Amino acid sequence: MHHSIKEIMLKMWIVLAAAGFAVNATQKEIFHGNDLTLDMPDRTEAVKFISADGEVHRNIWKRDGKVFIGRKLHVTSHVTFSNAGTFTLLNKWNNEISRYTVKVKGIKRSINRAAGETLNIPLDGIKLEYATLFFNRNGLIVTLVKSGEPVASRDPNYINRLKVTSETINLLNVNVSDWGEYILRDQNRQIVSKSTLILVERGSPSSNKKALIALVLLVIPVIICCYCMMKFCCKDDESNKANTNSLNAQPESVPMCQTVTDPSQCYPTPVQGQIQYPPPTQWNGQPAVSPYPNPVYPPGPVGSPAQPPQLNVPPNQYYPPASVNYNPVMNNTSPGLYPTTA
Repeated sequence: MHHSIKEIMLKMWIVLAAAGFAVNATQKEIFHGNDLTLDMPDRTEAVKFISADGEVHRNIWKRDGKVFIGRKLHVTSHVTFSNAGTFTLLNKWNNEISRYTVKVKGIKRSINRAAGETLNIPLDGIKLEYATLFFNRNGLIVTLVKSGEPVASRDPNYINRLKVTSETINLLNVNVSDWGEYILRDQNRQIVSKSTLILVERGSPSSNKKALIALVLLVIPVIICCYCMMKFCCKDDESNKANTNSLNAQPESVPMCQTVTDPSQCYPTPVQGQIQYPPPTQWNGQPAVSPYPNPVYPPGPVGSPAQPPQLNVPPNQYYPPASVNYNPVMNNTSPGLYPTTA
């Protein structure tokens, strides 16, 4: 029984040790001239570097009593081919925690320029004194810059056209003879970058691509805003039109008055299409009714108002009903349509 317990404990320690010594291997591909950082666990005590060709072995970082958690190791801001290799992270027992295999790649780019503009070739992290630039066109290779010196400046095609700085190699006033491929190599003749010059017309869509995109992004919000305003105005017009129609609706025809005792207070309601006459004047202080009860069909000649015709109507009786366009009224003073003379 004792023996079995010891065996179990031994197996557990082996499993724990294997888990603790497990190595996390990561591969990273980085373009020449870019930034290189490594993730470091808090138990990291040192970082060892071995170059890709195996010639360089060195410790690039040690803790030296510093305390940190979740730190990133910043190796360089400009990766070169000399940074290609393996970075190994070690704990305090000098055991491997994790491993990074870094590969550095050259850059490929296309550059659009119009005739008369300047072509800029970045050094992408290498020093100017290590830079050599070649021009390749249809297999014809010309050395423009060698170890940082513009050697092609003595060529009639490049006089006063080559300028070098600590970060770029510049070819001024490009023309149709300059289109092709520009190859940048470092001191070990490794290709840092390949830049292809493409000549475009000044003001063409290719040369003004950024300006065109900016213009489109500016116009789209304006179009949307105008559309929303037009939609809002149309809604207002429809609403106003509906309100106007409701306000201008023809009211029902109602009589201007009902039963009255004084005929002078009321006269027939005008009907559409008929002629409206003003209320008649009064004779002898008594109101009179229009001599044309139905203006559409007026009677023949009427005598003078001084001697109006007498109607054989019994006194204190209502007159016969008028046409549908005339409302009869009551007359308490005289049974006739006109006042009689004494």
